Amino acid sequence: MHKRSDIPPNPALLILRGLYGAKQASRLWSQMLNKSLLKRGFKACTNDVCLYIKHTKSGGRLIVLAYVDDICITGDSDAEIEELIKSMADEYRRPNGSEGIDDRGELEWFLGMRVKRDRKRRILALDHSQYITDMLEKYGLKDATYTSFSATSNDYRYW
Repeated sequence: MHKRSDIPPNPALLILRGLYGAKQASRLWSQMLNKSLLKRGFKACTNDVCLYIKHTKSGGRLIVLAYVDDICITGDSDAEIEELIKSMADEYRRPNGSEGIDDRGELEWFLGMRVKRDRKRRILALDHSQYITDMLEKYGLKDATYTSFSATSNDYRYW
């Protein structure tokens, strides 16, 4: 083991950065991302801490939805979305020079939900079928039979 004479025995060290995988890593990342988005003119939603909205100079909007390290960016202008992605990629560049964030293109999956778009019909659908399939497999119910029924508002109890 390497010994240095200027380090006292049993030293206490202060770590200035969060370590990936540490208990506080996601909280530290959330704080960094929050600060980064606020300095870019975004406003944090008071009802949902994961949602940020910015009204742009062109009259449009940019919306960022962030959950830990999954980030969904949408808005009225593709150019403004690309500019935001580029500026964040520059800010979060890794020490070795590689990008710290990457653009994975049009949203297909987010937080376990499949996102389907039909631009011609202007339809956006969220689908949890993969999660349901995974749960059926996990609990041994994949081959279980099912029945369909029609439910009315009287069938539900409100508590």
